[in-house]
Amino acid sequence: MYCMKKWILLFVMFFVMVPEASTATKNPPADWSQWETLRSYTAIADQVQVECLAKNIYFEARNQKLVSRIAVGLVTLNRVEDELFPPTICGVITEAQLWKGKPVRDACQFSWYCDGKSDVPKNLKAWNKAFNLAINLYTMKNYHIFDFTYGATHYHATYVNPKWAKKLKRTAQFEMHIFYRMEK
Repeated sequence: MYCMKKWILLFVMFFVMVPEASTATKNPPADWSQWETLRSYTAIADQVQVECLAKNIYFEARNQKLVSRIAVGLVTLNRVEDELFPPTICGVITEAQLWKGKPVRDACQFSWYCDGKSDVPKNLKAWNKAFNLAINLYTMKNYHIFDFTYGATHYHATYVNPKWAKKLKRTAQFEMHIFYRMEK
């Protein structure tokens, strides 16, 4: 347990010490007109995927500590790597039951995507944190970062008890989220 805490602390310290990607993220890049500044810093090829990851982090864990926000991002990336899920970040996040081309309320992989509320971030400070974290996770995804969720592909809030949780292996808990993975 001590070793795990040490690795998590090192991982969190890395993200805290990484400089902000640029002043372009001071305002949400809704039209991505400021993308070139970001691209020069991060060498990211796909801005849409980064925005999807940032939105997932923002809407799922914006009010939680950095470790929880990172864990949500890691679950998203773990799903991309799992053959049971779509092969892109946006595909993973927007996976939902559809009716007449629109997601069915409460029938999505991530509740914020089909809760009927606006998907435009309103808390600018939290959005900047989520966006910068998404850039860091996206650019590091090919470098075998330490996954302290231990391969988790699912999570839920502590105040709910979904039926699917009984079929998966619990791997971690950070603040308000419990993390799980499928046994293969």
